[in-house]
Amino acid sequence: MQRFLFGGIFLLFFSLSAFSQTSVSTDNSSLLGFASDDWTFFHNTEDDVVFIDFESINVNLHDIRVIDEKGELVLEEPLFDLPVDAIYELDLKNLPKGEFQVQLHTFNEQVITKSLSH
Repeated sequence: MQRFLFGGIFLLFFSLSAFSQTSVSTDNSSLLGFASDDWTFFHNTEDDVVFIDFESINVNLHDIRVIDEKGELVLEEPLFDLPVDAIYELDLKNLPKGEFQVQLHTFNEQVITKSLSH
């Protein structure tokens, strides 16, 4: 009888503690694309490569453009054939040193811009 009573109390305690777990939402749908999300771009300065996480961007991308400090287009590549969860590697080794703007163009003509130096 005593085992039955302790077993019942143990089950009651265990079920209450299991249901009292706090859940944390990781939904990023309220963020405004990557204008406020610093994890979308990761600049590996050692290898001079910029990694761009497409999964954290909530829009479909058409192309990427790199503009130098003079406003000249130094690189343009299409993005529409890449998966939406890809991590894009932008190699800066062949570009001259200086300040750049990385522009991600969407299909609905939005431009998402990130400034970086190389």
